[in-house]
Amino acid sequence: MQNFLFSFNAIFPVAALILLGYILRKTKFISADFISNSSMLVFRIALPVLIFRNIARTDFSKVFNGEEIFLSVGMTIIIYFIAWFFAGKMSEIPAEQGPFVQGAFRGNVAIVGTAIAMNIYGPEGAARVAMHVCFLMPLYNILAVIVLTVPMGKNNAGGWQKILLKIITNPLIIAVVVSLPFSIYSIPIPVIFQGAIDYTAQLTLPLALLGIGGSLSFSAFGKHPVLAVIATALKLIILPASTILMSVLLKLNIQDPGILFLLMGAPTAVSSFIMTKEMGSDEVLQANIIALTSFVSMFTLGLGIFILRTLGMI
Repeated sequence: MQNFLFSFNAIFPVAALILLGYILRKTKFISADFISNSSMLVFRIALPVLIFRNIARTDFSKVFNGEEIFLSVGMTIIIYFIAWFFAGKMSEIPAEQGPFVQGAFRGNVAIVGTAIAMNIYGPEGAARVAMHVCFLMPLYNILAVIVLTVPMGKNNAGGWQKILLKIITNPLIIAVVVSLPFSIYSIPIPVIFQGAIDYTAQLTLPLALLGIGGSLSFSAFGKHPVLAVIATALKLIILPASTILMSVLLKLNIQDPGILFLLMGAPTAVSSFIMTKEMGSDEVLQANIIALTSFVSMFTLGLGIFILRTLGMI
C-alpha cells in the first residue's frame, strides 16, 4: 500500500492538471488563444527559468551522468529505427509513416518528465531531467525532420538550416548552457534576482500541464486507431521497459533508474503535431497519438513507478 500511495502521489497532481485543462477547454472556460499564448510563455520564459534555477542551484556532479545520457540518447535512436521498420510494414501511405514514428520516440520530457521528477525527487531530479533535455531536444528535431521528409519523397535541404537555427536558439538549451557555470563552479544566484526567478519558475508546470490538457482532442480517434495504439505501446511500454532492462544488462552506472523511466515513458510531445502539420504529413494521426499517449501514460507511468519502487530502484 505504501508503494501504491507513493506512485499515486507522484502521478495524480500531473494527471489532475491535465484533466482540468481538458475540462476547461471543453467548457470554453479557456480558449485556444489562451492555450497558445500560455504555451509560448512557458516555452520561451517560464520553463527556461525553471531549468536555469534547478541546475544553477545543484552541484553539477550530482545532475550530470554521462552513462545515463548515453543510454537515453541511444535507446531513443534504437526505438526510432524500430518504429520506422514497423511503419513501413503497417502502412503504405507515406503521410502516415512519419507521424507514427515521431509518436513512438518523441517524448514530452521537458514538461511531464520534469513535473513528475519534481514530485518524486524535488529540484535535483528536475535538474537531472534538464541535462537529458539538452541532448534529447536537438536529437528529437533532427530525427523528426528526417522521418517526416524521407517517406514523403521531399527534398528538404533548405529546411536543415532552419532546424539548425531552431536548435541553437532553443530557449531550453540556452537555459542549460547558461546555468552550467553556476552549477560547476558553485556560483550563487544574486539574492536580488532569486525572488523573481522563483516566482517565474513556479508558473511553469501549472500553465504547461493545463495547456497540454486543453490541447487534447479525441474527436478524430476513429481514424488510424491501430496505428495510434501500436505507436502508444512502443512509446509508453516498449521504450521505457527496454531502457531499464538495458541499463541492468549493461551494468551502467545509473544513479536512479526512475529518471530514465520518466524520460523514456513520457507521452508524445505536443510539439510533434506542429512539426507534422508544417511538413505536410498526417496531422490527424499525430493528434490521435498525442491524445492517446497523454491519457494512457498516467497509468503506465504510475504502474512503472510502483514496480520500480517495489524493486527498490526508486
